[in-house]
Amino acid sequence: GGTCAIPGAFGCGKTCISQALSKYSNSEVIVYVGCGERGNEMAEVLADFPELTTTVDGKEEGIMQHTCLVANTSNMPVAAREVSIYRGITLAEYFRDMGYNVAMMADSTSRWAEALREISGRLAEMPADSGYPAYLGARLASFYERASEGLGFRV
Repeated sequence: GGTCAIPGAFGCGKTCISQALSKYSNSEVIVYVGCGERGNEMAEVLADFPELTTTVDGKEEGIMQHTCLVANTSNMPVAAREVSIYRGITLAEYFRDMGYNVAMMADSTSRWAEALREISGRLAEMPADSGYPAYLGARLASFYERASEGLGFRV
């Protein structure tokens, strides 16, 4: 198992890279989380993913047969943005624990951090650097730790 960050500005191709990783990955299950994405970006993912195919045991099949999409757009409630990342990693852990090799794409953890900042502000918690909650580092570390190797299988 391992983790990787793909930083970049709006429109530079992060979603294309995620789709390419999904298409050419040798994973048995793919979990794609769109956390706080703009509606048109998520609509593009929902339109493009069903058209992607991969070769399994010499047969061409659609990626959607072994993909879970967690779609959460920026106009949805802030709490839903926070939960979408946890929902995605929980799905990935579930399939990992069933013995599958899992690839998880979380797009975007920066919007997840913004959601945590907004929730923290509404709860009148004392902010840390740049207005983010003091526990942000621990939450990010916990998320990436959950995405690491466990029980001999990978997420």
